[in-house]
Amino acid sequence: LIHAQAIHSARLFVRQALADALSQDFLAVYQRHNIEQDYAPDASQIGRRSLKNTALSYLMLVDQVGVDLASQQFESADNMTDKATALSCLVNCPAAAPQAETALQQFEQQYRDEALVMNLWLQVQAANSQPGGLQRVEELEGHGTFTLSNPNKIRSLIGGFCNGNLVNFHSPDGSGYEF
Repeated sequence: LIHAQAIHSARLFVRQALADALSQDFLAVYQRHNIEQDYAPDASQIGRRSLKNTALSYLMLVDQVGVDLASQQFESADNMTDKATALSCLVNCPAAAPQAETALQQFEQQYRDEALVMNLWLQVQAANSQPGGLQRVEELEGHGTFTLSNPNKIRSLIGGFCNGNLVNFHSPDGSGYEF
């Protein structure tokens, strides 16, 4: 028997302990790699963005600093990797609920005519591991951007929930399985 909630809780505990112990190091890494330069899809920039965004994910667990950085990154990002990571960080942080709601609305407004980007918008919300995951997914099924006739939409929303939100999918009450 696999205890998804216990695994999730243990992972959060370890991430929180690392964030608390290394917050200044994570902040230094974030700042060192948060540089303005013309976007290029080369290995060097990809690596720097990845490292910066990993540091940001840990900083989200430390006071308000992560929320502020993620909000700033969301607003100023000149590439989808940074914008999507900031959105995901905000959406998955209980302390950033107001900022997350604003960011989701702005993202939807900006990209509502871009089907592939809206798939990302659906997926970020479906993978949100905070309580109420299934309810969020069921509400998104009624959103105008979602349709059961498009496999990419199904993969983004339903797949995002089943594969990216294990704690809600494997809910002890069986609701994720029933869904």
